[in-house]
Amino acid sequence: MVAALGQCLEQLTFEQQVLIRGSRTAILLASAFGDIATAEAVGSQMAEQRLVPPLLFHQSVPNPVLSLVAKKYGITGAISCLSVSAAAESEALLVAKAILVDGDTDRVLVLVIATDSATAYVLSSEVGQQSRKGDEEC
Repeated sequence: MVAALGQCLEQLTFEQQVLIRGSRTAILLASAFGDIATAEAVGSQMAEQRLVPPLLFHQSVPNPVLSLVAKKYGITGAISCLSVSAAAESEALLVAKAILVDGDTDRVLVLVIATDSATAYVLSSEVGQQSRKGDEEC
């Protein structure tokens, strides 16, 4: 996940990288497979009737990844992870638009991770548009 996001984010234009900096930018990660590593670890421990460590909570893998992205790109707004169906892209964009309508943020960096691709979008209420870096570039 880290490598896929890194490659995709490196494709953002300079203008997009400047635009996303700051506290009025949210990050939304959408993935059809969610936090598989944590789910598998919890499942196997429960199957063996062992106690589950308190650090194994839902989204414990994606959240630190998004924290790294936020630090690297100077984003100090909210971060969210979303498990979606096969229509990950359209679902993620709908949620991002809802986040913008809420008014607590001006921009949303949307990261869609599939098994074979990663796509980054920057949605902005300031200019009323979205820009995309597509699968072929990430």
